[in-house]
Amino acid sequence: MGTNIRWARKGLAVAVIAATCWGVSSAQAAPPTTAEVAHAFITALFVNRDMSANDRFLSKDFIQHSPMIKDGPAGDKEFLEARRKRDPKHYLAVDKWRDVIDHVLVDGDSFAVYHHVYTNPHDRGRVFLDIWRVKNGKLIEHWDVIQPVPVTSANSNTMW
Repeated sequence: MGTNIRWARKGLAVAVIAATCWGVSSAQAAPPTTAEVAHAFITALFVNRDMSANDRFLSKDFIQHSPMIKDGPAGDKEFLEARRKRDPKHYLAVDKWRDVIDHVLVDGDSFAVYHHVYTNPHDRGRVFLDIWRVKNGKLIEHWDVIQPVPVTSANSNTMW
């Protein structure tokens, strides 16, 4: 168990993140690339489980397309807090849930993460496809599609 990241774009080299870009003013350096933002955000939120990642990465004018979450960075905070209150046993027990990243795709100003989230070893979990759009080093837009992992499948392939 744990987090697994496979960069799935031909020729994409993201071995080194220009982490110093985050501490340098925009007058001194160009904003980070979409791949750099994707890697830094995914590492912060999904690998390190740093729940303050949204504070650093979401633009103040963040557009949310998920029907469950309001626009803006405050919408994400409100959604996560409601989730914590609704299911504190699982949500706060981060040692119990896992987020396994299967694919990361980067193209132009957008990146997508295909991942499997489950809350305990007996939970089949859900598969998420999250898509973000980046501008000037910030996440400005988000879409998601969420599907429960079924018990049976019409084919012998896995969802991964």
